[in-house]
Amino acid sequence: MGALAALQFPTAESFAPKTTFVDENGNSHSLNDYKGKVLVVNLWATWCPPCIREMPSLGRLANNYKNGDLKVIAISADKKADTAKAQEKLKELSGGALEFYHDPDMGLPSELKVTGFPTTIIYDQNGKEVARLMSTTEWDSVDARSLLDDVIKYGAKK
Repeated sequence: MGALAALQFPTAESFAPKTTFVDENGNSHSLNDYKGKVLVVNLWATWCPPCIREMPSLGRLANNYKNGDLKVIAISADKKADTAKAQEKLKELSGGALEFYHDPDMGLPSELKVTGFPTTIIYDQNGKEVARLMSTTEWDSVDARSLLDDVIKYGAKK
């Protein structure tokens, strides 16, 4: 499974937190707003070179599942003063495929006990954490898409 070999699976049942983050218009969201879809939540920042390398594959992944059962949510942890820079960088890196979300107060990374960037967490349709990767991978690879297809197919049935 290549880079996916580093996936970590929760040892206890864990669900998406209610912590909020904002979109490009300043509207507040939480991961619970997206129940019913498998979520690939990527916590990133413009000052993180591995995050920058990984982002194009997340954009391609989002395009592969456009209008489907999966949503990629890339949440920037950049400072509030760097919002415009982060927004432009995400658009550039993802080819415009990803919506901009921002958590300048780092509430979500803190609640999720994220110790480094990038960190990607996969949630099933009920908001249950399935796995997390505290590293980079090619999210549009055959292995990653196979894993995500399995979560779509079986995740909410467990």
